[in-house]
Amino acid sequence: MPTTSHSVHQKKSQTFKSSISVSAWTLALISVSGPNFAFAQTAPEAPKPPQVRPQVSPATQSPPTQTSPNEPTTTSAPTAVTDNAPSTTAAGATVTVTGERNTNRIDRQSYDLRSDVTAQTGNAGDALNRVPSVNVDSEGNISLRGNSNVNVLINGRASALMRGENRAAAILAMSGGDIESVEVMNNPGAQFSSEGSSGIINLVMRRNRRPGKFLSITAMAGEDDRYNFSTTASYTKDKISLSGGLSYRQDGRVFKNITSSDRKNAAPGSVVHTDQSARVGGRREGYSGNFGIDYNLSQHQTIGAQLNFGHRTFGSHTSRHYLGYDANNLFISDYVFLSDSDNPRNDFGLAFNWEYKGDNFVDTLKADLRYSNSQGDSVFYDNFDYVLPTIRVVNENRVNSSNTTNWVASFDVIKALGDNLLTTGAQVTIDDNQFDNVTMNIPTNGAPIIIANRTNSFEYYQIVSAGYATYQWYLGEKWIGQIGLRVENTDINTLNPANGLSSSSNYTNANPSAFLTYNISDTSKIRASYSHRLQRPNPQDLNPTIVYNDAENFTIGNPNLRPQETDAFELGYERSGGGKSLQIRGFYRQNENVITSFSRYLPNNIIETSRINGNQSNSSGIEFNVSDKFFDKLNVSLNSTFSRVEIDKIGLNAGTISGNTVSGRLSLDYTITPKDRLQLMVGTQGRQYTPQGYSTAMGMSNITYSRQLAPFAFLVVNYNEPFAISKNRSITDSNTIYSVSQRSVESRVLYVGFRLMLGTRPSGARGQPANPFQGPGPSGPHGPPGGMRPPGM
Repeated sequence: MPTTSHSVHQKKSQTFKSSISVSAWTLALISVSGPNFAFAQTAPEAPKPPQVRPQVSPATQSPPTQTSPNEPTTTSAPTAVTDNAPSTTAAGATVTVTGERNTNRIDRQSYDLRSDVTAQTGNAGDALNRVPSVNVDSEGNISLRGNSNVNVLINGRASALMRGENRAAAILAMSGGDIESVEVMNNPGAQFSSEGSSGIINLVMRRNRRPGKFLSITAMAGEDDRYNFSTTASYTKDKISLSGGLSYRQDGRVFKNITSSDRKNAAPGSVVHTDQSARVGGRREGYSGNFGIDYNLSQHQTIGAQLNFGHRTFGSHTSRHYLGYDANNLFISDYVFLSDSDNPRNDFGLAFNWEYKGDNFVDTLKADLRYSNSQGDSVFYDNFDYVLPTIRVVNENRVNSSNTTNWVASFDVIKALGDNLLTTGAQVTIDDNQFDNVTMNIPTNGAPIIIANRTNSFEYYQIVSAGYATYQWYLGEKWIGQIGLRVENTDINTLNPANGLSSSSNYTNANPSAFLTYNISDTSKIRASYSHRLQRPNPQDLNPTIVYNDAENFTIGNPNLRPQETDAFELGYERSGGGKSLQIRGFYRQNENVITSFSRYLPNNIIETSRINGNQSNSSGIEFNVSDKFFDKLNVSLNSTFSRVEIDKIGLNAGTISGNTVSGRLSLDYTITPKDRLQLMVGTQGRQYTPQGYSTAMGMSNITYSRQLAPFAFLVVNYNEPFAISKNRSITDSNTIYSVSQRSVESRVLYVGFRLMLGTRPSGARGQPANPFQGPGPSGPHGPPGGMRPPGM
C-alpha cells in the first residue's frame, strides 16, 4: 500500500523544489553499481563481440538475409522480433548493431511492423490492430487484453500525445508508417513506469542507422474525399545519421447511437423513460512531421536529438432526437438537438539523448531529456429545438480548451557483472495541465451571455520521482531470472482559480517485479512473471467542477480519488521452429481501489457521471498465439484470449458482477503469385465489464491486396471493415438508472494507392529485390532465424 498524505495547495515553484528534493533519494539507487563501474579510455579499436552463451538452433546455421535500409527480412504478418537475432549479450541487454532488429527480452514481446502492408499504409490504430492482444476501436480507444488501463509510451518514455483524452485522437492521426515496431509488456520490468494496470504498449518509432540513403513514399485515396500520404527518409554516412518523415491524413466516419433509459424511484410528474437516437458525422484532418539526428562522437559515445510536430482537427455534425415519458407513458419532453463542432489541436515534442558504452559494448550510461506539449480547443455550436414541454429554441456556444505539457528526465546505468546484468536508474516526470470551459447562451437579439455555473477552469500539476534497480542472472544452463524494484513518489496539486478550490496529495509506492525463464530446448521455453502496477487518476478525473456534455449529461471529477493498484501474475509456454510458432499464457490480475465511472439521475432529470474508487476486481484467463504456413502459400496467424472477470458492484447493490469474455483475431496471408499478395484480418474485442454493467463485443475486419509493379513500386488496395461488424451494445444498471445503448459505425471504406521505395537494395537478394509486403511467413513469437542468443531472452 502507498504511503499517502494530503495538504493544502502550494505554489508550483515550491512544489517543484520540494518534489525534486524527494527525487534526490531516488538517485541513490544508482550507487548500487558501485565504484567499479568504469569505462576504459582506450584508442578506438574494432568492437569486441558481446559475451554470450552460445546455443544455436539448427535453424540458425545459415546467414540471415540482408535487406535494404529500414526494410528487414520480411514477413506476411507483424513479425514477433525474438531472441534468435544476434544482438543480445549474455545478460540480455540489447546491443545496437547496424541493420539488426532488437530482440525479445525477458519482460516483453516485440512485433516488427515494417513489413506489414496494412500497418504501413494506415494510421497507428490500424498498425496496433495487427499486434496480438492489442485492440483499437474506430474512435482510437486502445486496450490490451480488453483492458483500457494501458500505458502507451513513445520510444520508452511518456508523451503528452498519449496522456488522458489526447491519446485516442493522437492514435488516429499518427501514421502507421512512422512506427517501426511495437513492444507489448503485460508485466513490465522495473525500468519502466509503474503506470498502467494492464501493462505497457511501447511504440518504437523509425530510426535508421544503416549506411546509405533510403526513401519511402506511400499515398492512398478513398471514398468521400479520404486521403493519406506519408514519406520517410534516412541518410547515414560516417558518424552521422539523419532520419525523418512527413504525413497528411484526411478521413471520416459516421456513428449511430440508439439509447433507451429508465429512471428508478422517479418523483411523480418527472421523466421516467427516455428514448434517444443520434447520428454523428465526423471528419478528421491533420499533418505531422518528425526529424531525428544521431552523431557518433566516438566509437563509444553517441548523442542524438529528435523533433516532432503536428496539427490535427476533428469536425463533427451531431443530430439527436430526445423523447421523455412520464409514469403514465405520456410525452412530457420532446426536442431535437443539433451541434456542429471544430476541434483543432497542435502537438510538439523535442528530445535529447546521450549514450556511452564501455569496451565490452554492454556497460552503458544513458541520459535522456524530453519535452512534449499538446494544446487545442473544442468549439461547439449547439441548437435545442423544443416541442415539449413548451415550444422554444435555445442556442449555446461551448468552448473547452486544454493545454497539456509533459517533461521527462532520466538517467540509466547498465553494468555487466560476469554473465549477469545490473541496471539502475532514476527518472523525473512532470505533468503540467490547464483546462478552461466556457459556455455562453446565444440570444436571438443581443450579445452572448456567459452561463456562470457552466464556466470554470482547472489546473493540474504532478511530479513523479522514481528510482529503480533490476538484476538479471543465470541459474545454471537453462534458467535465467530477473528481479527488480521501482520506487515512485507522486506529488499532485490541483487548483480551480475561479472559486479557489484546491487539493494536494503525496504518496510513495514500492513496486516489485520478477521474471523467470526455463529453456526446455533451443526452440521451447517456459516463462513466469510478476509485477505490481498502478493506475493513477487522469487530470480531469480530479476536477471537482461540472463540465456539461449536453443538456442532460455532465461529468464531475473527484479530488479524493486514490490510485488503483494491481498485482499481476503470468505463466507461459513458447515454442517455435520449422516455420511454426506457439505461445500459451495463463494470467491472473487482482485490482484494489478500482477507478470507475458512476452514473446517477439528479432531481432535474440530468445524468451525472463521476469517477469513484470501487472496491476490488480480478481477472484470470488464457491467451494463446499460434502461426503456421500451409501449401507454401498461405500463412495463418491466430490470437485469442479467454478470460473471466469479477468486479465488486458499487452503490446500494451489493454483490459482484462476473462473466466470461472472449477476444480474438484471425489473420490470413495468401501469396497469389510471386508479385501478388492478399491479406485478410477479422477479429473481435470481447465483452467489457464495469461495476455498473457491461459492453458487448465489437468486431473489426480488413482486407488488403498488394501488387509489385516494379522493383521499387507497389500497388496497394485496402478495404476497411468490409463485413460491417463494428457495432456493440452497452448496459448501465445503477441505483437510479437502467440504460441500454446500441452503437454502430458506418466504416466500410475502400482505399487505393501505391508505395515507392528508393535506396540501396539488398546485396544478398536473388533476382528482383524482395517485396516488402512478402516474406517467408509469420515467424511467431521467436521471429526469423538469426545467430547466437543467451538462454531465456
